[in-house]
Amino acid sequence: MAWSSIGVLRIQHGPDAVTLMWIKAGVPDVGHYEPYSSRRRLLCGDGQPREPAMTSTLTHIRLELAREPGAPAGNPQDGWDIVAVLDAEGRLDAAGCRDQAERLHVRRFEDNQTVATGTLRHGAGGKWLLDLAPEDAPDATGFRFDEERFVAGEYVSLVDADGETHTYAVAKAAPL
Repeated sequence: MAWSSIGVLRIQHGPDAVTLMWIKAGVPDVGHYEPYSSRRRLLCGDGQPREPAMTSTLTHIRLELAREPGAPAGNPQDGWDIVAVLDAEGRLDAAGCRDQAERLHVRRFEDNQTVATGTLRHGAGGKWLLDLAPEDAPDATGFRFDEERFVAGEYVSLVDADGETHTYAVAKAAPL
């Protein structure tokens, strides 16, 4: 494993955990965080467990068309860019999205060209709607978006206005 430095924070990535080291006046304080285990806690240098701060972050999500009958290899030039608020686990944060509604945007692209733009809305029944401008293409609805994790490598599905479901790979989820 290699160490990467970010200011005074050093991060060591392992297969199941992340080790954080804060350098304060030349003295390291090491923490160990297992983000995807049932032991979701931060062990600080003093040995005392602390719960990690659960924060929501405005995030740029890029969805690229996954394999389907019309695109057997998928198509990274066909997809969606979404700006949304995600929680610490990478799920859509309904309250955070409601609070920052004016900052939520969606862009539909084909052949890497923008074909429609609009906003992300949390609608009735917990459904997430990619609400496109009236002059653009019809809207799309996220299939179980309230349950999905928007982290690179995951897959999510959208239902288009014709009722067809398309699967997309999460190619990017980067905080803004």
